[in-house]
Amino acid sequence: MPMMVKIVANPAFKPTAEQRAVFAEIKTKGAVEVSYQVALDNVLLSGGMYKIEEAAPPPSTVRNLEDMDTQELKLMMLQLGVATEKQMKRDEVIKMIRIKLDQVEITDE
Repeated sequence: MPMMVKIVANPAFKPTAEQRAVFAEIKTKGAVEVSYQVALDNVLLSGGMYKIEEAAPPPSTVRNLEDMDTQELKLMMLQLGVATEKQMKRDEVIKMIRIKLDQVEITDE
C-alpha cells in the first residue's frame, strides 16, 4: 500500500486574479488524503497552491509514571515483581516502582 499523506491549501500562496476562484475552492475543500506521489504531482502542478500537510510527530515512548493510568501502573508492578499483598495508594505504588527501577544496573561492555 502506498504511503498516504494529506494535502491542503498553502497559506503562503498569493493567488493572482485568475487563480483566486480555484484557490478559494481548494481552501473550502480542506485536507485531501492522497498517495505521496500524487501529492508531489499536485504540489508541483498547482504552482504552489497545495502543500503537503506535516504529519504529527510520533508519540513519545518515554512516559512519566505520574501520567500512567492505574492499569498501566499495576502491569508495571507485576512486571517488576513489586509485592502486592496489601492495598497501596497511587503515590506508594509509584515510589515502589521507582525503587525497583533504581535497582536495575546497566553496564557498558
